[in-house]
Amino acid sequence: MAKAAPISSSGPSIDSAKLERYVELYRRLKEIKDESDELSSERAALEETLLEQFAATSTKSIKTMSGECIFIHKQLWASAQDGDSIRLCDALRAAGEDWSFMVKETVNTQTLSSRIRECEADLISNPILPIVLQPAVKVTLKTKLHVRKG
Repeated sequence: MAKAAPISSSGPSIDSAKLERYVELYRRLKEIKDESDELSSERAALEETLLEQFAATSTKSIKTMSGECIFIHKQLWASAQDGDSIRLCDALRAAGEDWSFMVKETVNTQTLSSRIRECEADLISNPILPIVLQPAVKVTLKTKLHVRKG
């Protein structure tokens, strides 16, 4: 990689070679993610077809020519009916101790962060929170670089 001239605006300079490398890494990671998404979609379609073939032939597992063993794995998952988590929590509490231990009162930090971003800010850009929240909420500003087409 050729060394680029530093970028300066009457003060400390920014290493343009590092900027270019950053953009190069950003683009490469995006390419890898896009490729990964495509591979995942292709694999999901193949899995659906192969599961049908396994079922039609009553096959539980098979060894490939390259040596891997492909097998059917079943796992049960549960979630709130119709997305109604309040009803689910009420039902779990009503079912007794064998079930109610799963119910926890939590706060979604993404929703909390979004709401705090909507608050008015003071003179140094800190959100002005209701007094009752101030001792309970930790606000952190994260600074990162993002890339967009020029």
